[in-house]
Amino acid sequence: MRIGRARVRSKHSATWTLVSELAYGSYALAVTVLVAALCWVVLVLVPIPQRSRYAFVGAAGAVLCWAVGVPVTVTGTVPDEGPFLVVANHASFVDGLVLILAVPQSMRILVGGVFERQPLIGSFLSHLGCIFTEGSSPADAVAFTDRLAGVLRSGQVVGSFPEGGLESTSELEGFHLGTFRAAAGADVPVVPMGISGSRAIVARGQRFPRRGAVHVAIGAPIAPTGTDWRSLVALRDAAQRSVALLVGEASLGSRSQLDSRS
Repeated sequence: MRIGRARVRSKHSATWTLVSELAYGSYALAVTVLVAALCWVVLVLVPIPQRSRYAFVGAAGAVLCWAVGVPVTVTGTVPDEGPFLVVANHASFVDGLVLILAVPQSMRILVGGVFERQPLIGSFLSHLGCIFTEGSSPADAVAFTDRLAGVLRSGQVVGSFPEGGLESTSELEGFHLGTFRAAAGADVPVVPMGISGSRAIVARGQRFPRRGAVHVAIGAPIAPTGTDWRSLVALRDAAQRSVALLVGEASLGSRSQLDSRS
């Protein structure tokens, strides 16, 4: 008899959890769409400077996180001014917004060239100042790296996810060398960043957002030592090691945020 009652309670609890998650996910998705639409209108249709667009998206993102109850905490700081290259792990569709919330300076984020051909999101990202990756041939890669180095030499801040795409596992994938070649060519520091908690909120293939907390840990800048092959590999490997350690630190921070809410 007790076992039967326990099963009923367990079933009711699972049903309530499912309903609660669906209700929250629907609410969070609706708020996200509303904020995204507002940002699109302001960025695409209102003639304001790129720096102001970036600041507006950051402010809107902070309001969104508050509205859906997703705290984003940051430990560490980026340099007071550019140029520098930010490199972070990539686990969720929300990481781009997290990057903006963590870096107050106007930053140009690298995104896949496939998004440039999508009318709505392409125009939004273009007006935000994002840099679309180009082609896949060696010649295209060299040309893009040279272009990116020029952006950094001009004094701008660039954000990158050097794993090369949205990863479906929690393991940190190998970093691509291109962005580090650009940083070394422009002789600018690389700022490592670890993001934790974002995958639990919106993962690949997930239809509705879930409750969670995001924590960002920012490490010390890493200066390039040269542009030869060994120096480039050393720079990339140092950045990857630092990001891996920071992800561990960020994970502890994210879990403490969740514990404080329970």
